[in-house]
Amino acid sequence: TNVHRTRQSGMALVSGMYEGEVSLEVPYITMRSMDLSRETMLVNKNICPSVGDREASFYEQLGPSDAAVALGVCTTFNPAITKMKDCFWWLTHLVDCLMS
Repeated sequence: TNVHRTRQSGMALVSGMYEGEVSLEVPYITMRSMDLSRETMLVNKNICPSVGDREASFYEQLGPSDAAVALGVCTTFNPAITKMKDCFWWLTHLVDCLMS
């Protein structure tokens, strides 16, 4: 996916495969990535139009106590978040960053 973190990961992979310093001088490797609008590994309504219904069903199945705990964490650290969907993606991003 054409996002900063993916490009960084690709650069780290390539730099680990070859000895010496990584530079922007020729010879270099052209990095190609999937445009976000056509990405199939992320939730994408352009690729799967029914994803909205699936998301709603997922958030509705959370028990009230689970949803309250998650929203409590989100609103404590990011008061702009008021919806469970936004909270879920924000927490997912934080965990992903911590695991990297």
